[in-house]
Amino acid sequence: TEEERIAHRKRNVSLLLELIREEPENMRWPLHLLKEYLSEEMWDNLVELSLQTLKKMEGYDEAYANQIRGSFYTAILYAEYQKKQYDMVHDSFAQFIQDSKLNDIGKCSVYIYEIEALFEQINEMDDIHKLDELAKYCQRYISCYKQQENAHLDEQSQSVQDSLVLVNHSVNRDCYSRVRNMWL
Repeated sequence: TEEERIAHRKRNVSLLLELIREEPENMRWPLHLLKEYLSEEMWDNLVELSLQTLKKMEGYDEAYANQIRGSFYTAILYAEYQKKQYDMVHDSFAQFIQDSKLNDIGKCSVYIYEIEALFEQINEMDDIHKLDELAKYCQRYISCYKQQENAHLDEQSQSVQDSLVLVNHSVNRDCYSRVRNMWL
């Protein structure tokens, strides 16, 4: 039932918050809490958790930390996107993509939400002049995607699925031919 689901989420969140307090360096707990916040669409909590975790991770530069760094960046962008705060998505993206510790999978993930936000703005404002900017980001995403295509098949499949969202949007919004040309 809905009541049981809410009780289950509250229990999970409180347990995970306790684990984060007890083991602040264990990145497993913030990742699990991130999933809880995502599933419940708790955007403000998601952003706060992500910012706090990224601050803790500033000095980390090992492969695992660099892999999960992208998860927290992507979560922030996704929350801003869901809240239709497209200018914030662009500002956050510009900051996140500059992080030299962000691996290729993380770069693909952050590109997806920059592209999605720009695409939504183009559609809302009916501003076809920004399609060239969209094409530039799509090309960068494709380049990033190709760099990691042989690694992490699950993430790769997710990246492909997410990119197809863009194509689906274009078909539904009658600008298929222009976006098709971009992707080709």
